[in-house]
Order: sequence, then C-alpha cells, then structure tokens
Amino acid sequence: MQKFGDNIPTQNPTFYRENPPPSAVSIWTGLVGLGALTAALLFVFTYQKNAPVIFHVLEILAATTVAMMIFELGRLNQHREKPLFRLPRIPTRASLGNVGLRLLGAFLTIVPFTIGYFVLSEFLKDRYEFLWMAFVMSSPVILLLVALYFFITEHLRDPNPDTLWHLGLVALRKKHWRHVPDLTEHWRQWMVKTVFVPFAFATIYATVYIFETIIKNFTFDLLQVFSLLYILGFVVDSVFGTIGYLMSFRFLDSHIRSTQRSILGWMACLICYPPLMSLLYLFVTFFQNGEAWEIWLRNAGVFTWLWAATILLLQGLYAWATVICGFRFSNLTNRGIITNGPYRYFKHPAYLAKNISWWLIFMPFVLTISIPVALGTAAQLLFVNFIYYLRAKTEERHLWEDEHYRAYVRWIDSYGVFARFRQLLLRTTIGKSFFSFLDYLSTAMTRLYERSMLAKRFVRYIW
Repeated sequence: MQKFGDNIPTQNPTFYRENPPPSAVSIWTGLVGLGALTAALLFVFTYQKNAPVIFHVLEILAATTVAMMIFELGRLNQHREKPLFRLPRIPTRASLGNVGLRLLGAFLTIVPFTIGYFVLSEFLKDRYEFLWMAFVMSSPVILLLVALYFFITEHLRDPNPDTLWHLGLVALRKKHWRHVPDLTEHWRQWMVKTVFVPFAFATIYATVYIFETIIKNFTFDLLQVFSLLYILGFVVDSVFGTIGYLMSFRFLDSHIRSTQRSILGWMACLICYPPLMSLLYLFVTFFQNGEAWEIWLRNAGVFTWLWAATILLLQGLYAWATVICGFRFSNLTNRGIITNGPYRYFKHPAYLAKNISWWLIFMPFVLTISIPVALGTAAQLLFVNFIYYLRAKTEERHLWEDEHYRAYVRWIDSYGVFARFRQLLLRTTIGKSFFSFLDYLSTAMTRLYERSMLAKRFVRYIW
C-alpha cells in the first residue's frame, strides 16, 4: 500500500527497476474521493430518496470534490516551501487590475462557446437544453466564483502574464490577437472543456438516474445484481470524469500542461462521443446484431455467473483507471503522468477493459443468423477496437514530449503485464515465430511508407 507522502510530483523522472517512476497523483487521492462518493451515495439514497436526481448529482459531485481537494491541498502543501494560500491584506491597484483583465479575457473566451451552445440547444434540445438553462441561471454565481479564484490565485501565477491577461488587453483594444502568446494552445484547452463538460454532466445525470431506478426495483436476481454493479461502475467513472474536466487548476497541480495537436488524435477521440458518434453508428451496428450475453447465457448455470463476473471485473478496471487520476482525468490533454494504480500494469487500462468487455457483452461471434452476419458484426467491433488503438497511439505520441512519460514507457515496456507476457512467449518456438513475423511485417510497412511521398505527407499532416 502506498504511503501518504509517496509520488511527490516534483521528483525528477528516472528509470526504476522495482517500481514505476513517481506518479503525478497519490493513489490516496482517488481512494479518499471514492470513500466520499460512497458515503454520498449512501446518504442520498437513504435520507433523500424522493429528492430530484439533479440534487443527488450535485451532492455526490460536491462531496467527492471537497474530500479530494482537502486531501490534495494538504499533500501538496507538505512539499511546498511557501504556504499555498497567502491572501494580501489590502488588495493593490495592480492586483485588482490583473484580476479585471483576466475576467475580461475569460469573458472573451467563453462568448464564442456560449453562442455555439445556444445554437446547438436549438438542434439538440434533449442533450443541451438543460445544460444551457443551468448555465444561464448559474452564470452570476459562476462569475463571482471565477473572480474570487482569480483574486486568490493572483500571487500564485507565474511572473509572466497568462493568456487570459493578454486577452483582456485584446478586449480593451490595447493588443492585437496575433501578439497573444500561446493563443492556439489556449483555444485547444477550452475546446476540450467545451466538448466534454456537457457530455460529462449528461452522462453522470443519466447514470445516477438509472442507478436510482435499479435500486427502487431491486431484487437479488443475477441480472439485477449485475446491472446494479455495472451501472455503479459507470456512476463512479462519470463522477470522477466530470470532476476531472471541471477541476483543472494550477494551485491543485491539475492544470493542463499541453493538449493534443494532431488532427488524427482529435478525430479518433471525438468520433467516440456524441454528436459525432451518431455518424459512427450509421454503419457500426454490432450492438444490434450481436446476441447479448444475458440472453445467450441465461440458463448456463455457473458459467453465467463466471461470465458476468468477468464483465464486472473489466468494468471495475475501467472505473479504477478513472478514479486513480483524481482531479487529472481528461481526454486529449497532458495533466501529469499517472504511473500508479492500473497504469502500473497497463499503458491504457481503460481502453483495454472497455474493448474486451464489449466482446463479452455483445458477443458478435455468436452465429445467431448466419456466418456472414456474424463475421460482419465481428468486423465492425474490430473496427471500433482499431479506433481505440488509434486513440492510444496518438495519445502516446502526444505524451512522448513529456520526459516523465518517456521514463514511464521505458519502465512499463520492461515490467508491465504485456512485457512479462511477451517475455514468456519468447521462450517458446511459437512465440518467437509470431514476434519475428510481426517484426518482419513492421519493417515491410516502414519501407513501403518511406518509398511513398504521398503517404508521408498525408501521415505528417494528420499525425
């Protein structure tokens, strides 16, 4: 078990033999949040059964966030020479001016995305109308909290003004857009928030609602137990995912270091989420053609329980991969390298668990209609698996810029589960032949790529 002081984020990356390089977050941060989430679930479904779902969602989010924030601030303060919060007794004109400029910059940033949400709410009412109404109603409170945050963190900023400060000058027409530093990175970071915060809120609302419905009609039937635990995994994942997108703050060391720059990386990620996911569903229908496991294995006895337990184990791995991130979960960004928890064993535990579980849940390999239909359905799921493979590879390429990630890759490639499995296979004749064939295939494809100028230009453009 990890100690409270382990994984100090200021340690330099080196190559470790027995243990991976230090993680950006302590394993205790996620465990504290998970404990608070559990307590919040017990409270709201025991004493507030008839309260609206939105109240349950907000209380669960608040309890989990506050618990992790208190722990994380205490952990980070142990390794700071100066105290984290040191408010000036009397605000100076310069500090108030900086806060005002940053507020103007934040306003200038939010306006185009707000207009976009207003337009989307007209076309996608079921998904965005509730979020739009909530944003409009809570905008005064949000503005007050943003101003308070800017004032508190004024002394924590780097000596050089940030992008919001420069955008404030743009709003006052004292500076041109082209002279704002890191502007492209700034818009990419806000694009990530704009895309995924609404999705995260919609997901957590839906999962808590389904979880509440299952509890009200719960029996100890196998499928009821499975459904309860399976949805609970999504509740945990969506809570920590939502917190991750919202709590991107430098004073928590959970700020965004960099965002994905490649077109392919954005495409491979966004196609897995609404609204672009609807385009994928036009020709990927394995969830419709495949025989669901609970139907095919309904009367299989012990084998049914084993199958269900395997799916739940994968769901637990999927949720664990999000919990261990604490405040740092986010797509398309680098917010610190996580090397503990499931990432100690796999580079991409969430993708691995999700893709394997789909094969077990939808069972596209079962011959319910004909061999061509089964093969076609399996091919569709393989295509989705390939999309997640692209996501993994583009993420690796992005994170490779971070020296901490390079140290982690060197370690996981030698001591991870797949590395150890590869070492075992290489001791067999079949394993040696298999990996020799893969090396030959990789070399052949590399040579083919090197000979094609068109392929080079295309890959460099999207990669």
